[in-house]
Amino acid sequence: MLKKAGFFTFFSLFSRLSLTFLHLLGIILGNFMYFMPNKAKKVTQTNILLAFSDENNKFKHDLIKKSLIESSKTLLETPRVWYLNNKNLEVDFQVENEHLIKESLDRNKGVIVFTPHLGNVEVIVNFLGSRHSAVIPYKLSEIDYVDEFIKSSRESIGAKMVPTSISGVRTALIELRKSKLITIASDQVPINKKSGLISNFFGVPSLSTTLVHSLASKVDCPVHTLTCLRKSNGIFQMIYSEELKDFGRLSQQEGVDIMNKELEKCIMNAPEQYAWEYKKYKHSTQDDLYK
Repeated sequence: MLKKAGFFTFFSLFSRLSLTFLHLLGIILGNFMYFMPNKAKKVTQTNILLAFSDENNKFKHDLIKKSLIESSKTLLETPRVWYLNNKNLEVDFQVENEHLIKESLDRNKGVIVFTPHLGNVEVIVNFLGSRHSAVIPYKLSEIDYVDEFIKSSRESIGAKMVPTSISGVRTALIELRKSKLITIASDQVPINKKSGLISNFFGVPSLSTTLVHSLASKVDCPVHTLTCLRKSNGIFQMIYSEELKDFGRLSQQEGVDIMNKELEKCIMNAPEQYAWEYKKYKHSTQDDLYK
């Protein structure tokens, strides 16, 4: 009960504040996280040292600090995005290459958009849900009331949420064949090695999802990436890529390898805004890197 009360108190406290003010608080919290021992800092440091092993120490430590600041902004702004979802309101966006996604949708073959956890995935849901009623496979929360709240918020803005289970993936495939837009945060690590392939992510072996390629190969639909960048004054920039030609016709390994390369391109627009506190390299070919 205390955890439930804490979750809804957190939502109530931060949902009515402006994104600009929340970002200022994020700078303060991120600096605190950088100078104090904590799990998020440890995982962030491990990931960045692995992914940018060729960079000098100043670059890596600067990126660790900036990452903790941006992740703090993500944490604190998320209740505000949920609030906007519930009010059926959009976040402020600048959009690049929107004509490309419209052209793909006009082909009536369905469209897959995949994205990393860059900027804020809740902002991506707000953007795609409000404009395209996107179908989004997602991992259910282990806490029922949290899952129910987040799912309800996302669906309030127009998104259709389906679990990353066999039945959920089947639903996504049906919707894709109905010419719908499917959105997948494809940098998430599969639950086990049976549901993914090992592929390099920033030069480090990582268990990676085959879902994007699997859906594309079954429907042979257009595939794009979407980059979400946090800008100043509470504005987010959304950037669609060109269509990845013949993506669904590649072998599964080739598809996963290209997916990871495209995710890297998205991330390098603002590497500090990527969720480096996520254990991306668990289930890899190496020993437990996060002990």
